[in-house]
Amino acid sequence: MNRFLRGCAAFAFIFVVFVPVHAQTAPPQTLSEDQTRQREAEVLNALDLTRPELAQVAAAWQANNAAGAEKALAAYLRSRESVHWNPAAATEPLTDRDKTLADWAVEGKLQGGQTPYFYTFPNGDIDWHYNATEHMQGVAPDNEWQWQLNRMPAWGPLGHAYRTTDDERYAQAFDHEMTSWVAQCPVADHVDNVVGSAWRTIEAGIRMGGAWPAAFFAFRRSPSISDADLVVYDPDYRGRLSSETHHANNDYCAFDGFEIEGRPSIVTVRGNVQVRDGVFTGQKGIGQFLRRQPQPQTQTNPQGAKRAG
Repeated sequence: MNRFLRGCAAFAFIFVVFVPVHAQTAPPQTLSEDQTRQREAEVLNALDLTRPELAQVAAAWQANNAAGAEKALAAYLRSRESVHWNPAAATEPLTDRDKTLADWAVEGKLQGGQTPYFYTFPNGDIDWHYNATEHMQGVAPDNEWQWQLNRMPAWGPLGHAYRTTDDERYAQAFDHEMTSWVAQCPVADHVDNVVGSAWRTIEAGIRMGGAWPAAFFAFRRSPSISDADLVVYDPDYRGRLSSETHHANNDYCAFDGFEIEGRPSIVTVRGNVQVRDGVFTGQKGIGQFLRRQPQPQTQTNPQGAKRAG
């Protein structure tokens, strides 16, 4: 057993000794049928259906055939070859580390944050707002565990394992994680950099620059991914981040110049569309200031913590 696997075994021991069973009722793991159709409608209405390659999608949507439009768009996204994401990844060998992390993800065992602690969600039903460090004996709660859980750290290893093995268990694990996250974490209508948030700004940027587009291209042709799952996520956009195109009252952007694939097609505020395809279409001045209490200082380096008693 190599050094990584010995380390993993040690982490597994820490988990067994220190982390109690998550006794809370599992949050929703899928969208309802009505919610799915609503999300699909938002995506389809945001697309440029005058593009020739989307002619079948346009014909079905204009005929009020939502199922036909979903099927046509999913077929297009599965077969499209004009857009790629890190093509070199398809030929990289599967490492022991990625294989172990992918197998653990299949079991619902995930690592949150840059800590050595893993947690196995009962029945694989993930709670994206759960912070395992709050339930570890002798370990100070670390908000980064839950925040960084929402960077989807397992999606890279799952995609790598699937490309290498064609084992549908990995695609099914990704699909379960993805659908549960969509069901639990609707788009926030404000900057949500608070304890327990799934939409801290740094996580949102990391997801769009890595985990989400990489997973889309890794799993888009898997038979385990339904047409509805594929359509709800819209990866068509390609562009570059810039302060000149952001709707913010400043003249700089920390990610200026970053090229991205995929973005939210629609931004809503309290149910009203405010931005569509990067263009502000809403009403100015309807934003509301949400006052937050200062975040208490907590220990964020639990690696050195010792078991109580």
